[in-house]
Amino acid sequence: MVAISVLIALAAGVYVVWELYRRFVIDIYDDDAVTVPYIPLITYPDITKLNKRVETELGYLRKHNKTVVRFVNIFNPNDRTIIAADTELMREMFVGKDWQRWDRDHDKLTKARVFAGGLILMHNDEKWRAAREIFGRTFTTVAVKQYWPILKSNLDIFMDVIAKKNASSPDGFNIQEYFFKYTFDVISRLTFGEDINCLKGGENEKYIHAWEQLLDLSGQAIAMDIALGPSNGTWLSDAIGLKAKIDGHTQTLHEMVKRNQERRAKGIDLDRYSIFDDTMNSGKLPDFMDDAEMTKQLMTFLFAGHDTTASLLSFLAGCLATRPDYQVKIRAEVNEALAGGEQSLDKIEGLKYLNAAIKETLRLYPAAPHGAQRKVNEDWDVSWNDASGQRRLLRLKAGDFVPLGVYHGHHLASNYKNRDPARMDAWDPDVFLNDLNGGGNNTFSHVPFGGGPRKCLGEKLSLHETRLVITEILKNYWIAPAEKWTLDIHQPGMLTPANVMVRLYPL
Repeated sequence: MVAISVLIALAAGVYVVWELYRRFVIDIYDDDAVTVPYIPLITYPDITKLNKRVETELGYLRKHNKTVVRFVNIFNPNDRTIIAADTELMREMFVGKDWQRWDRDHDKLTKARVFAGGLILMHNDEKWRAAREIFGRTFTTVAVKQYWPILKSNLDIFMDVIAKKNASSPDGFNIQEYFFKYTFDVISRLTFGEDINCLKGGENEKYIHAWEQLLDLSGQAIAMDIALGPSNGTWLSDAIGLKAKIDGHTQTLHEMVKRNQERRAKGIDLDRYSIFDDTMNSGKLPDFMDDAEMTKQLMTFLFAGHDTTASLLSFLAGCLATRPDYQVKIRAEVNEALAGGEQSLDKIEGLKYLNAAIKETLRLYPAAPHGAQRKVNEDWDVSWNDASGQRRLLRLKAGDFVPLGVYHGHHLASNYKNRDPARMDAWDPDVFLNDLNGGGNNTFSHVPFGGGPRKCLGEKLSLHETRLVITEILKNYWIAPAEKWTLDIHQPGMLTPANVMVRLYPL
């Protein structure tokens, strides 16, 4: 009887504590977000796997039929993460009258500064505006098309390398590895005017190795900060040696920056064609753009211009490998557009099947599933009309961490009035053929590059690279899944397939 009484008392105590917690922590918001008690290491049992995290978050949204979810740390109610996946709310965040109140550089992203401390994480202030103005002209449509010789020369190397690899790999090979080397060679050449040539192997492969390790380890450290809070996350990442490893890889990558800064200081090759040299020669550098700030910006370009495009190419090749019918459609329009002539960006820019395949791949697998996360600096009530016209409310508190629900929004049926709700997780590129929004409720249903004044500068470059590489492959090969086919996601910092095992059959 005593044991039963103790159990009853414990159960009653737990119930009372839960009711108090629910009443004074969960229910105080009284808004249209589903509020979920967040238990570190339990709500997200595997915090270092990004795909598991976004699927957990998406699961809560689908379960409660909501487009916004708020996670409240059960041990620290001031630790709140809000996943915003409503397309109309995204409109407010991107281009609404209060878009500047959605700030950047939350404490939980401190570890991201080593690779994204430039434009991506800068606050919405005058420094960001000045930097955006300086670098924005580098990524206009006209500027990107001038990069054609660089894209094409690296593409020729890429095609030669994969031809040899394919010939020596009868059981197939991981084409993702070569996409990553290609995009790294391209963006390092564009950034510094320096040919790293990772595709050719050799000593310079240390840079892409350092980059991959930097993102992998930093992604783990960031995940710990998000799950455990910055203080506890920092303690844990330091305890297991992550910081020392991250610092070492960062130093290796900074060699490229320092080498080119020293080159310019010595007056060598000042008219080299690169983002760095073009910016330095502009004569418009603001006072804050010293060597340290320039290093942050250049590292950010490597991040934004390399991993996103490599991820897109990898997933797109993987999707096409299992859809030979779509390869036929794209190959036919490529052959018609080129008519036996040479490749050019203008000729392939408007190919409808290719662009539909790219857009659908970006919908299913946005490289940055949380976009560029926002920071809330003040208590603030946000209201908007959802897709049905119903008024919605979100109560924000100072310190809220607000990752954009890019992946989540792309997979929610409520954001896509003209899609089959049962096929939200399927690759259906035809939906984009006659609908620029891919069946979405508005233009913010599809936001793999963000939107508004802070939209990704590298969007045009990424899309041009992708069109160029995929059309060249399809001109020459059938893509087929290898025997060890997989499209699993592995990287903690970006959505990236673990490998894309394919066999290429020459035409």
